[in-house]
Amino acid sequence: MATRGGIPERKLKPLWDAIDHRQFKPALKLASQLQQKHPDSPYLFALKALILEKLGKVDEASELALRAKSFNPLDDITLNTLQTVLQRLNMLEAATALFEYACSKIPKNTDYQTALFNCYARQYNHVKQQQVAIRLYKVAGEERFLLWAVCSILLQANNNIKLLPLAEAMLKKHFQAQGFQDREGVIVYIDILKRQQKYGDALKLLQGLSGDLLTIGIDRLRLQGELLVHLNQHKEAADVFQEILKISSDDWAAFQMFLDATLKPVLPVSNELESLSLTSSRKEEVESLLQRVHAFVLELQALKVPDVRRGPYLAEVEIEKRLLILTSHTGEADASSARLAQSIFKYYQRFGSMASFTSDVMDFILHLGKEQQLWLIQELHRYCQDLPAETTPVKALHFRLAAFQVEGRLGWLRAHASEAGLLDTAKEIGHLFLESVKLSSEVDSQEAMLGGEFLTLISDLLVELFLQTKHIGFILEAVFALELGLALHRYHPLHKFLLVNFYSFLAAPKLAWTWFKAADVKYILLDSMSHHILPGLVSSLDWDSLDSATRDIIKFHDDYKREAADLAILAYHHNTYSKVMEFVAFKEKLERSHQLVVARIESAILSLKRKASNLEELEVALQSLDGGRTPLEWASDSRLDTLSFNEDLETRPWWSPTPDECLLIGSSQSSDQIRHRHLGRTEEVQKKQVCLKRHLKLRCMLPRLLHLALTINSGSREADLAASAELKELVLQYSKSLGVCADDLGPWLSEKVDSSDYEVGIVEALTLSLFWSAALFPVQRYDSTCQENLFSDSLLIVNKLMASALQDAMSSTVTGPEVVVSGAVLEKVVKLSTESMAWFGLCLQSWTAGSQPGSKKKKHQQSAPGPSDSFPGALQKAINTFCSQLEVCSSWVTEYLGRFKDKNHNELLAEVDTESTSSPGHVLRTLSAGLGKENSKIKSWDTILKEVIDCQQSTMTGIRDSCNSRAQLLKSIKF
Repeated sequence: MATRGGIPERKLKPLWDAIDHRQFKPALKLASQLQQKHPDSPYLFALKALILEKLGKVDEASELALRAKSFNPLDDITLNTLQTVLQRLNMLEAATALFEYACSKIPKNTDYQTALFNCYARQYNHVKQQQVAIRLYKVAGEERFLLWAVCSILLQANNNIKLLPLAEAMLKKHFQAQGFQDREGVIVYIDILKRQQKYGDALKLLQGLSGDLLTIGIDRLRLQGELLVHLNQHKEAADVFQEILKISSDDWAAFQMFLDATLKPVLPVSNELESLSLTSSRKEEVESLLQRVHAFVLELQALKVPDVRRGPYLAEVEIEKRLLILTSHTGEADASSARLAQSIFKYYQRFGSMASFTSDVMDFILHLGKEQQLWLIQELHRYCQDLPAETTPVKALHFRLAAFQVEGRLGWLRAHASEAGLLDTAKEIGHLFLESVKLSSEVDSQEAMLGGEFLTLISDLLVELFLQTKHIGFILEAVFALELGLALHRYHPLHKFLLVNFYSFLAAPKLAWTWFKAADVKYILLDSMSHHILPGLVSSLDWDSLDSATRDIIKFHDDYKREAADLAILAYHHNTYSKVMEFVAFKEKLERSHQLVVARIESAILSLKRKASNLEELEVALQSLDGGRTPLEWASDSRLDTLSFNEDLETRPWWSPTPDECLLIGSSQSSDQIRHRHLGRTEEVQKKQVCLKRHLKLRCMLPRLLHLALTINSGSREADLAASAELKELVLQYSKSLGVCADDLGPWLSEKVDSSDYEVGIVEALTLSLFWSAALFPVQRYDSTCQENLFSDSLLIVNKLMASALQDAMSSTVTGPEVVVSGAVLEKVVKLSTESMAWFGLCLQSWTAGSQPGSKKKKHQQSAPGPSDSFPGALQKAINTFCSQLEVCSSWVTEYLGRFKDKNHNELLAEVDTESTSSPGHVLRTLSAGLGKENSKIKSWDTILKEVIDCQQSTMTGIRDSCNSRAQLLKSIKF
């Protein structure tokens, strides 16, 4: 009778069937019955653990799995079942130990050795992987096991390049003995040679018999061309790339490499032509080479192929750009610029109706001067007025769209001079959008609407009008336009992300979060796209949405770490070793993700904000972060140096090129400067990354600073002074990160408190003064030689900075409906009330704890030196002043809440009905009038206003309640 795990199969079959049909409760009952007859069967323990894990009883499953492992089973079915359970329970070390024992007992069993290799792969233990793979190769002699070992070495070589010769020697020995059987062996070998800059050896291998394993001709030619370039054989490389273009004339990357290889002998640094001082003979030689390239491009254009090819025609534009750069410092520059503009216009005539046109040509247009850019825009619009007769309505619409997109990316050169010009352009684009709606009547609702990009352009124009008038109604009108487009067709991710940014600016986080979720952001997009929503949620009171967002990001990273290992194992078994490298490299990149650290620290700070009303609960929350030490590890210098910025900033609106910069709030740069920087801002992004690292470090220091500030009143002289010393050191590190270099911050703060010219932001100065005061608390208390008013003076500085920060936060430069507050104002007030004010209030509570009747700290401190007579007075004065500031903030909020009640929507809508160019409503009326029956699907202007006001009202109510409860708590303190 056949048995499995020592149990007859006929008895196990009902249990297997129940598990297969997901009937886990009956399966558990069957397993328990079988266990009564076979109490020492490790297989039954493993099966029962699997069932319990499926039922969500993780603790019981873990206990049974470890009990099964303790039997040290050696049969296949028990090992495989137990491995599955341990992996699902994330007990990777136990699974590894299981197969280590099995392999030690049966070392020549390739299945067990392979399973052990998989276990090490899941733990990313590349050294152990290598050892197991070599054992497998010795036992089985298969090429794939050798490549497993070599791939494991390459994964180690990322941190130790000295291992590369070992990998090369192993492959070389195998190659000389029996050659390669699979293309992956050739690819891995060439990769190792390239890493060691042995390009000649790699080329020889490629051109030999092994190269025939690379069956895709274009890939083989491309690799050959790249190796020739590395060997400085540029003419031969150019011939190879030319061969690729004859096969695939639309291969733009191949054309770029062909052009560079052609010019390289004459221009050693072809991407920096403008910095070269060429002789006239050398320029003639370059022009001759470019003419030869142009002749070849014309040959490519003449080829008859069934597909539409942009490459050969865009190549003409690239050649003209190179000629312009070549003559940029000569008298021929104007003529070259004109020829480049003409070539772009010719490309427009042929491909202007394609969605890719604008992205194809923008880099070239930026090389033109303002006059040529204006000429080009005028020619594009002129051509749209006189399109060929055979042009279909849809193509005509796309030609108009492309012309306006180019104009928009360049800052609306034709209309930028006046508000009327911007409005006329917006209404013209609005009519084109209405035309596109008629043409899109049969488009599926899940597809992108024809001409939906027109609404993006309209929102850009309304932002320009807002920047000129500072009337917030234009932002609300932009929101209306985008909501309208999504009401007609829900599929347009760019519109959703624009709404996320607009609603974040308007301090409507719930609406922003709704649209972010509607964009269906999942998996890796959480890391690359969450920069749209996270900053807005961090500076809001929508803590549930923030908690959800940060949890999603952290969960994705935790899940992908496991998934990457499974994907790498799958790649190993399918002999695609380049994918192994890719999956592991991507996992390591995600582990260094900036967005992951942001999510972790903001989640930690959120837990502190939620506990800010209860000092004891807050201290428990800080203890869960190891007293704030854990966040310090997240932002250690070594981790910050290797931080990976995976944010896709290209998806951001031009008026907010980075999450911490918004032209709508205020910027030292004009809209034109921001636009051009948004188009080609690699260097700017690198500069921003330095600022983001600094900001992240400051945020990660906050929990530790707060913990130390709250524990310096323990009553133990040694503990308090040690905490004070560490706090002082951290505050000085904090100040240095802000650019303030001073060993004693007291004089610096005293000097800056009465000055409006802060070297750092006022909130940062407030944070410095707060924790510097905390560091002085035990010094004043225990050191009799300390200056008598040192602590009281520092508290006075905190109060003054708090008043200045409040005044700065509650000021607004935005006009428009009085009940709609600028998001920038609310963001500042929220940050003050939930962080600076909360931390200061908690510190005052902690510092005065010893003076309150019945206080545990007071009983503990009876043997400690008492404070001087002025000490309680200083604290009481600080509390009274702080309570007054809380009341000022509460009164400001109450005033605005009164406006919410007093104003009705009809009064708000009255401004929209005016014909003044400085008032919003023109685009709204154009779109509403043209849609007719479709209006029933659209969210009304009145509804949008109400939703924004409701969000702001909710935020203000939260601020008021927070201020009132904190003031009430502080006033209850008795001295």
